[in-house]
Amino acid sequence: MPQLTFKRNAHISFFKRCLTMLPSAVEGYDGNRITMAYFCLSALDLLEALETSYTAEKRQEWVRWVWALQKTEGGFSGSTFMTPAHSHESEHTQKNPLMNPGHLPSTYTSLLVLGILRAPVEEWINKLDVDGLERLLDTCSDSNGSFSPIPLRLPEPTASTATTPPYSPPFQSDARMAYCAAVIDDMITHAKYPEFNTPGTADQGRTTASPKEIVALDSDVSESAARSSGRRSTKRTRQWLTACQTWEGGFGQHPGLEAQGGTTYCAIASLRLMGSPAPTEKWSSCIDVDAATRYLVSRQLGGLSSEGDEETDGGGGFQGRPGKLEDVCYSFWCGGAMRVLLDKAIFDTDANSRALLDAQSPIGGFGKAKGDRPDPYHAYLAIAALAMDENEDACDPSEPAVEGHGHLSGANENTVETSRRSVPKIGLKALDPLWNVSMETRSYIEECLQAVFQHKYAVSRGTA
Repeated sequence: MPQLTFKRNAHISFFKRCLTMLPSAVEGYDGNRITMAYFCLSALDLLEALETSYTAEKRQEWVRWVWALQKTEGGFSGSTFMTPAHSHESEHTQKNPLMNPGHLPSTYTSLLVLGILRAPVEEWINKLDVDGLERLLDTCSDSNGSFSPIPLRLPEPTASTATTPPYSPPFQSDARMAYCAAVIDDMITHAKYPEFNTPGTADQGRTTASPKEIVALDSDVSESAARSSGRRSTKRTRQWLTACQTWEGGFGQHPGLEAQGGTTYCAIASLRLMGSPAPTEKWSSCIDVDAATRYLVSRQLGGLSSEGDEETDGGGGFQGRPGKLEDVCYSFWCGGAMRVLLDKAIFDTDANSRALLDAQSPIGGFGKAKGDRPDPYHAYLAIAALAMDENEDACDPSEPAVEGHGHLSGANENTVETSRRSVPKIGLKALDPLWNVSMETRSYIEECLQAVFQHKYAVSRGTA
């Protein structure tokens, strides 16, 4: 019999342990401490256990640690241990800041962690280097539209670095980096154009908008408005991401590579965050929506039944690619991509929730599959997927899936029937599928960034 009891206390204990210590097997991730912290803190946020688990003093101590990761040239690094000893006095670092740069994914998770911990608005105003964020995005962008995790060039070459050649784009310059850049850019855009923000205030830390409305608001920001500052155009990035879509309908890490659930989410979310290429066009006009939807719904193994059959159709969870077994992380990657693409989930959310609950570790957390050792990555994404399933708005399968697109021919039966939810409520906060953080935290970050830009404007006008 599958287990359907949500092990809330065990999960809370698991994430608290991971914030204190991790097994030696993950020693190689020491340079990505901020991302590990994001997985744990965001999970506790969704579980509504962060404030009850840690004092305000402890949370503020973590906030100070995150600010210490901010780099002079822009962005944040993954860990204070990635900073060379006495780097501020280092002659080599002063001559070439590329030796100790900001890191795109770490910058994305750092900003989210500051929001999760509710870093005071005054600290956002006084400490956040917004110009540095824009420099990081500009210097990480490549001529083909992709993004590197670290800068490819200096923002403003000096006499001592004028002859320094640009770095070659590393192999990590893929759809994941484009997604991190798109979220950071979206944060800046919403701060500059508050009319597109979600309802709520920084003091409240709440929003009355639904996840669907959040996604719609992001795509309403036209490229001409969001990019009026004269920064890089998103045209090449959109073309590069469009070229990542394969004949299967999903998206690969690079153009020409095999489609996979995680990179499909990154590509679709990036395109939606960038908005419409023109006022008269939909954000999704550059991709094959029907093919992408078929690809995503086909990744669910089993479903539309009271119990899955793991030996045949699967237990109701998702695989990352055809021919692979279920993996709890793809319940987020594929489920999140579908919600971003269609504004609803046209798969069996009940079966997916059952599969996730059955994969819980007895000691808390989730591994890749039932019986595997739990880790922060899979544990967080499983919690995030459960949060989306639990807070899924009712959808009417008789309505067209996307404006301008009818129902799918050739899609599996999951696209024409929505299950009646039988899994008990487990009490998770609503998740924003675009930024991958709770709706409350997204609202708080938007309000803090808006305050930053209001202050910058006041300073420029001499009224601060």
